[in-house]
Amino acid sequence: MKEEFYRIAGFPNVIGAVDCTHIRIKAPSGAHEADFVNRKSFHSINVQMVCNADCVISNVVAKMAWLSP
Repeated sequence: MKEEFYRIAGFPNVIGAVDCTHIRIKAPSGAHEADFVNRKSFHSINVQMVCNADCVISNVVAKMAWLSP
């Protein structure tokens, strides 16, 4: 995997690529509605994905937009 990432982009010792985005959702009802409001003031779920050099996804994490204090 390291060799493939190096061939593609010239980055040494890379075994995966990570990216995150906020996926907009319909505002949930109930007491936890505010937990899904992100820093740009819209309702979302934060999604992080990891893939290899062939763009095969190896990990996905989807959680609420809030951060613990």
